[in-house]
Amino acid sequence: MKTSLKMMLLLLAASGFTACNEDNDISYDGVSKMVFSGNTVDVVSQNSISKSRIVKENGQLNVHFESGDAVSVFDGKSNNIFTAEQGGATSNFIGEAHDVENYYVLYPYQAEATLSGTTVTATLPDVQVARDGSYDPQAVLSVAHAVKNENGFSFSLCNAVSLLKIVTTDNFRKIVVESNGSGYPMAGEVEIAISGNPAAKVKSNGSKSISLVPPAPRTELIPGEYYISLAPGEYSKGIKLTFYLVNGETASLSTGAVTFAASSNVFAGNIGEDKLPIYNLDRSSSPADVAKALGLGWNLGNQLDCPDYETQWGNPKATQELFNALKANGIKTVRIPVSWYGHLVGNYPECSIDDEWLNRVAEVVDYAKVAGLNAIINIHHDGSANGGRCEHWLNINNAKNNNESGFQIKIQIEHLWTQIAEKFKNYGNFLIFEGFNEIHNGSWNEGNDTEYKIYNSWVKVFVNAVRNTGGNNLNRWLAVNTFQASPNTANKLELPNDNHLMVSAHYYSPVDYTLKPTFSQWGDRSSDDIFTTEAEGWVKDLLGNLEGFIGQGHPVYIGEVGNVARGTADGEAYRRYYLEYVARVMHEKSMAPILWDNGAEDFGEEKHGYFNHGTGAWINEEFSKPIIQLMLDAVTSDDPNYTSDYIHEHRNPAISGYDVNLTPMKH
Repeated sequence: MKTSLKMMLLLLAASGFTACNEDNDISYDGVSKMVFSGNTVDVVSQNSISKSRIVKENGQLNVHFESGDAVSVFDGKSNNIFTAEQGGATSNFIGEAHDVENYYVLYPYQAEATLSGTTVTATLPDVQVARDGSYDPQAVLSVAHAVKNENGFSFSLCNAVSLLKIVTTDNFRKIVVESNGSGYPMAGEVEIAISGNPAAKVKSNGSKSISLVPPAPRTELIPGEYYISLAPGEYSKGIKLTFYLVNGETASLSTGAVTFAASSNVFAGNIGEDKLPIYNLDRSSSPADVAKALGLGWNLGNQLDCPDYETQWGNPKATQELFNALKANGIKTVRIPVSWYGHLVGNYPECSIDDEWLNRVAEVVDYAKVAGLNAIINIHHDGSANGGRCEHWLNINNAKNNNESGFQIKIQIEHLWTQIAEKFKNYGNFLIFEGFNEIHNGSWNEGNDTEYKIYNSWVKVFVNAVRNTGGNNLNRWLAVNTFQASPNTANKLELPNDNHLMVSAHYYSPVDYTLKPTFSQWGDRSSDDIFTTEAEGWVKDLLGNLEGFIGQGHPVYIGEVGNVARGTADGEAYRRYYLEYVARVMHEKSMAPILWDNGAEDFGEEKHGYFNHGTGAWINEEFSKPIIQLMLDAVTSDDPNYTSDYIHEHRNPAISGYDVNLTPMKH
C-alpha cells in the first residue's frame, strides 16, 4: 500500500559545483553544493511544475525552491510526484509512495521518467526556456538516493548535467549551442546512474544541439545572464554557439575541444552583438563571409612598426581607449604592423624577440580582444630592401645573391614566427597572422622569377612554422601577401596546400595621388588628365587580379588603402570620393579594405591621420569622420542600387552640384 511520507530536501549554494560521490550519498548529511556566479534577477515561470531559482543572499548566490516545486520519487514500483510544502533553501516535500527502505529521487518531476535498478531514464530537453539570471528548471537534472535514518527520510540532490553560462548584452531571438563535427550528443533521452558521481549520459539518438528560447509571451531574449543545461562529455571538436539577431542575421562563436563535467559551470563570456563579429572568422566561413566579418579595417600605423620604440615616429602609446573608439565608430578589424628587428637578441640566424617587446605586442592585441575587434599582426619593416637596419636579415636581394644568406633568412623566419605563434597560440580566431608586409627588391618594379621563387619559399616557411606550434594555430587564419603587396603580382604567388590561408595586397594607386598631394583630383572626369586612364576602371581591373584566390576559397583583404589629407574643400571632396569608390569596389569583389592611419595631424605627403592613437579622438574631424562614415557605408550596405557605378555617376565631385559636405547614404 501507499503511505503518506514527508521528505526533507536540503539544497545549499556554495563557491563551486561539487560532484556527489558515493560516500556523500551514504552520509546523507542533507547538503548538496551548487554554484552560480554573477548578478542575478530571477523571473519565475508560473506555468512550470518546477520552479527552483537562484537568489542572492548576503552577497551569496543560492538555489531556492518555491512552494509547489516537484520531484519524482521512485519506490521501485512507481514514479510518484512529491511537491514542496514551502519555498526556500530547504523544503518539506509531500506525496505518497510505497513504504520501502530505499527511494530514488529525480529533479525535476518527469511523469515519463523510469527507474531500472539504480539507473533513472529521463529527458534533457533540447529546447530550453530562458529565465533571467537562472536556468530552465526542467533541464537541470539532479538525482539522489534516499534511505531511512533516525530522522525519517532525507536526501541530497546531485547535479547530473553541466551548465553553460552566457551573459548577453543585446537582444537575441534565440541562442543555439551545438557540438561541432560528428560531435557528442547534448540532449535527449538520458540515463543517470544514481551512484558515485552521477552524470547524464545521452542515448545514441540524442540531439547534438540545444536551443535557448525566450519565455512566452516574449519574442526576444533580453540582455541578462542565462544557463544552458547540456550533457556532460568530451566534445572533441568543440562547440558552436549561434546567436540569432533580431534583424534576422546570425553570428556565431566556436571553441576548440572542450570537456563538460557533471556538476560543472562553464562561462562562455559576455556576449553582445558588438562582440560577435570577432567570432565570425569561423574557419569554415566562405571568402565573402570572412570579408564581411573583417568589415572596415584600420591600421595602427607608425606605432609598433617603429624601429626601436613605440613613440619613435611621433605617436603616443596606443591605449584601450583608442580601440574602444575604433569599435564605437564602426571599425571591425585592426591591423597592427609590427617591426621586430630592433628588438631581437641572440645570435643570427636564431635571434629571439626580447620579452618586453613581445609582451607589449600582446598587450595591444588584447586591446583589440577587449574591444571586440579582429586583429592582424605581421612582420613589417624587417622586410625592406631600402637600406638601413632592415637590410640586416629579411632582404630578398641578399637571398638572391648568396645561397648561404638565403638559407639563414629562412632559419630566422622560422625562428621568429615560431616564437610569435607560441605566444599567441591560445588566442581565438579573432587574431590573424600576416606573414610579411611589402617584400620587394628596392626598385618597386615588379620582381623576376628568381625573386618570386624565393618569396614563395618564405611563405611556406612561415605557414609551416605557425602550424607546427599547435593549439589554435593549427587552423588559425594566416594571411599571405603578394610580392610587393601589389595586385599586379597576384599570379606569381604560390600558396601552400592549406585550407585556412588568406591573401593580402595593398592599394595606393595611383601613388602620386594617394601618397603625395601633387594632384588634388582623381577620376575620369577630373581636370588632372594624368589620372583619367588610371581611375575608376583601373580600380576594378587591378583588384580583379586578386579574384582568382577568392574563387579558390581563399579570402582576400586589402591590408593598406589610403589617400593623404589635403585640407581643402576640393581636395577633400575628391579624397572622399576616391576612398568611397575603391571601398565599394572591394566590397563588390568580396574583399575587405583596411585604411592606413599613421597618426599624422597635418596635411600633405604621407599625412594619413584619422584617430589620435592615444585617446581615440578624431584627427581633423571635419575631414576624417565623413571618410570613415562613407567607407563604412561602402563595405556594409546591401542596397543593390548602391554600386560603384552609382558612386561614379552620382557622387563624383566633377559633377555639378556635388555636395562637399556629403553625408553617408542611408540604407
